[in-house]
Amino acid sequence: MLTAAGQQSLSSRILLVEDHEDTALVLARLLEGSGCRVKVAGNAEIALGLAAEESFDVVLCDIGLPEISGHELMRRMHQQYGLKGIALTGYASEQDVKIGESTGFEEYLVKPIDVAQLVCAIQRVMRA
Repeated sequence: MLTAAGQQSLSSRILLVEDHEDTALVLARLLEGSGCRVKVAGNAEIALGLAAEESFDVVLCDIGLPEISGHELMRRMHQQYGLKGIALTGYASEQDVKIGESTGFEEYLVKPIDVAQLVCAIQRVMRA
């Protein structure tokens, strides 16, 4: 099935960790329009609670979270629950990407996020 934008429909369970409420709402709606089931966590504590209670295919995580970094959160979720992640960030230096790879992120996308690129990244992570 294709979405209105011509993208293949996804049937993924996504945990979206984003502390900026408007960004989280827009991304969640766009992903839901692509067939994803999305749970939104506004902070690391909520994200860890959801990961403990539910099963997710992919974690989309902002790096600049207020209480702990997205890197630390992903490291914990990868170690405790075996989750795969896609970093969503404004920080994209080579060093940032290397840190992300070492903490469980399989993809690293720079904000503003292009939805077509995000859908392709989710598909790659799910196939890996």
